[in-house]
Amino acid sequence: MTTQLPVEMDLERVLLEKQRLEREKDDFVSMLSHDMKNPLTAVIGSIDIIREGRLGPVNEEQVEYLHAAIDSCNEVIAMIDNLLGIHRFKAGRMQIKIAEYDAVDMLRTVARRFTRIAGHVGVKLKERFSHDTPKIAVDKNVFSRVIDNLLANAVKFTPEGGEIVISCRCLKGAEIAWARLPAYVTLPDGFVEQGCFARVGIRNTGGGFTDDDLGRIFERQIQSRNGAGRECGVSGLGLAFCKMAVEGCGGGIWMESEAGAGCEFITLLPCFANNTECSGQ
Repeated sequence: MTTQLPVEMDLERVLLEKQRLEREKDDFVSMLSHDMKNPLTAVIGSIDIIREGRLGPVNEEQVEYLHAAIDSCNEVIAMIDNLLGIHRFKAGRMQIKIAEYDAVDMLRTVARRFTRIAGHVGVKLKERFSHDTPKIAVDKNVFSRVIDNLLANAVKFTPEGGEIVISCRCLKGAEIAWARLPAYVTLPDGFVEQGCFARVGIRNTGGGFTDDDLGRIFERQIQSRNGAGRECGVSGLGLAFCKMAVEGCGGGIWMESEAGAGCEFITLLPCFANNTECSGQ
């Protein structure tokens, strides 16, 4: 019969206490997120009733203001979802369900929601999709939130008269300059050896970033406050979630920027089962 030493017992108590605190923290974040989203959902529903004219006629200008109110509420809900998502990723409790999806269909579905918002602020939203882009292996809900975050940032910070281009094309592994990827890009084991990749880009016009800033944009606490940063569209929580989410789906994400020429967020994901339809063009 073995007897635990006092030191071992103390370590076990510390471990159990740490696990208990982690559970309490997780429960608190989930409860707080739920309690914050419920009133906002009710507000959106009430505004929608007014916008639809069910309580009396509304003119076009009033409808625009009501749309803006709904968009602001949805932005806060997105922040809450990002915070909860980041917490779940860090706690190892984010459930990722990888399946086969058409990349272009997913991108168009998300982009469609931003057409009116972009037009309202004088920004053009364009699509450039390759005709032969194969299907990708991702979690549909998680990856859709990534695109949602990136487009929301782009719309929010692109100056009036500018444009946002969402693109998707297929690349062969040999076409990718792996050595030039930023140091902060984390790729899973065996990723480089895969033969077919889908490159998803969201580019917006405006200022640019310095090399020092580029390595820090995916950190939770970072949000650029300078002119160039605002023009590129950087929001700490949203981008931190994007990095965790893309990596959770088995891909990589980074940003490329040039002073005065805007910036582009690039996501690289493996094609489903190394789809042989990829032409790399």
